[in-house]
Amino acid sequence: MNIKTSPQDKLSDAASGSQLFRDWLTGDLRADFISSGHREAGRELELALKGGASTEPAPLFHSAWVSGWAESMAADLPADEDRILFNSQLTALRAGEAEVVVTGQQPGYLGGPLHTLYKVATVVALARKRTAAGRPTVPVFWSGDDDDDLAEALDPVAWNPSTGGIQHGSAPGSNGRSKMVGRLFSDPWTRETALWLDQVSSAGLLKTDTLPTDLATIWRDGVAENWTWSRLSRRAVLRVFTGCGLMVVSGDDPGLHEAAGPLYEKILMNPPALATLVAQRGRDLVSSGWHAQINARSLARSLFIVDGDHRVPWVPGDNSPEPSALRPGVMLRSPVQDWLLRPAAVVAGPGELAYLRQLDPLYEELEIPRPPLVPRLFAWLLPPGFDPKRLRDFRDQSASDPDLAERLTGEAEEKAGRILKDILMRELGVEEGRAASMAKGRTRRWRKGVAAMLADEVSRFRRELKPADPAWVFPDGMRQERRLAYLCAAALWGGELVSACLDAAARHLESGSENQWREFALMVPDPIIDRMDSP
Repeated sequence: MNIKTSPQDKLSDAASGSQLFRDWLTGDLRADFISSGHREAGRELELALKGGASTEPAPLFHSAWVSGWAESMAADLPADEDRILFNSQLTALRAGEAEVVVTGQQPGYLGGPLHTLYKVATVVALARKRTAAGRPTVPVFWSGDDDDDLAEALDPVAWNPSTGGIQHGSAPGSNGRSKMVGRLFSDPWTRETALWLDQVSSAGLLKTDTLPTDLATIWRDGVAENWTWSRLSRRAVLRVFTGCGLMVVSGDDPGLHEAAGPLYEKILMNPPALATLVAQRGRDLVSSGWHAQINARSLARSLFIVDGDHRVPWVPGDNSPEPSALRPGVMLRSPVQDWLLRPAAVVAGPGELAYLRQLDPLYEELEIPRPPLVPRLFAWLLPPGFDPKRLRDFRDQSASDPDLAERLTGEAEEKAGRILKDILMRELGVEEGRAASMAKGRTRRWRKGVAAMLADEVSRFRRELKPADPAWVFPDGMRQERRLAYLCAAALWGGELVSACLDAAARHLESGSENQWREFALMVPDPIIDRMDSP
C-alpha cells in the first residue's frame, strides 16, 4: 500500500481553535503567571527528552494495585512477545529503572476520535526517543473510562464502504442518567460496530493485513461475552499498537484510586479553596487574551463518588469517602494522573494545554511535580492527488473551529451578563456586587438552552459548507482528526497506517526539536477503489 508521509503547513497556522496553543508553539506564551519553562513547546520538549519532572518513584507502580492490574493487562495483550516485553518493563518500573510518558483520552465509538491514534503514536515515539538516549521509558495510555459524557463518546463517526457515506453510533438507553462509559456493556452498544468491522474485514480491502480481521474478532468476542466498554477499548488499542510496549491504565479502576489515597486526603481538606485558585488562573488567562478551559460548573464538581455504575458529585461537608470510591472531575483528573505516575512528560493537544495551564496553581498547592508537555501529532489522511489547498480553505472557514459552539455560547453569556448587570444597576439601583451575582446566576441557567441552539446551528452551517467527497476526509464537514473514529481508520488502512503514524510522530518530534512544528499528511489509497478492484 505504501502510505507516504509528508510535512505540510506550520502547525501554528494549521491548528485551529486555540490561540494559547498557537502562542505556545511559537514561544509567545508570555505572561508573568506562566513559568518560563512552560512558555514554549520546543523548550518543554527539550525538558521532556532530558529528564523527568520528579526524582521520586511513581506511587502507582509501588502500590497494591499492581498485581491485579498486571494480570488483567497481560491477558489483554495480543501476543506472547507483548507479554514478555510488558513483564520486563513492569520490573524496570518497580525497580525505579524506567520512567513513563503518558497521554489519555475517553474511549468512544469505534475507539474514539482519530486524534487518539495520534496521541498514542506520539507517546510511543517519545518513549522510544528517550529510551534510545539512555533513559528507559514506557508509553502509557490513560483511558478516561470513568467519564459519563456519552454525547462526547458517541461523537466520532465511521465511513461505510458499502454506501460511501458516514455512519453514526447510537446511544444506549440511560433513563436520564448516564453510566460511566467504561461500564457500558458491549451488547447492544457495540453490535453495530461489530457488524461494521465484519463488513470491512470480509471485503478484503487489505488482503494480507491481519489488523482488520483481528479487530473484528475482538469486537465479535466482546459482544458474545458481554465485555465492558473499558475492556473492549483496551483490547483494541493494545492490538493496534502491538510491539510498542504500550501500557493502558483505567481511570475507573478502584485500586488505582485507592493508591491515590494520600493525595485525596490532601484534596479533601479544602476542595473549594483549590477551585478558587483554578478560577483565578482562568481569569488571568482570559485577561491575557486566552481562554479559560474549566467552567464554573466543573470547578464546583471537582470530585465524584461511585454509585453503582454511575458517578454523583461529592458535596463538601459529607463524610470523607473511601479513596477507592472517588473519581476526579475535570479539575482533578490530570493532578491525580501525574501524582500517581510521576511522568517524565505528558502528550497533549490544544484543549488540554489550556486546561493544564489553568491548573498550574493547583499543582503548586498540592506539591505535585509539573511534567513538561509535548504537543501531539497533527495529521490528515488524504487520498492520492488531494490538493492541500483544500485543507487551507477548510481551515479558513469558521466552522472548522472545533470549539465554535462553545466559544459562541461563552461570548453570548458574557455579553448578556454584562447587559443584565447594567440594567439592574442603572434602572433598579441594585448594588454592583449583588447585580453581578444575580446576572451571573441567571445567565448561567440560560446558557444551556443557548448552547443547544448554537450547537444545532453550527451543525447545520457545517453541513452546508461540507467539502466534496471522499466523505472520510471531512466527515460531517468537520476536522477529520476530531470526528473520524480511529479504529475506522485502522480497519480501513491496517497496520501500515499505524506504522505511518509512528513515523510521522517521530518526524513531528524531530521537527519540534528545531522549533519547526508541522502538520502532516498521510497519503492513503481510497478504500472505495481498493474494494472495486478486489476479486
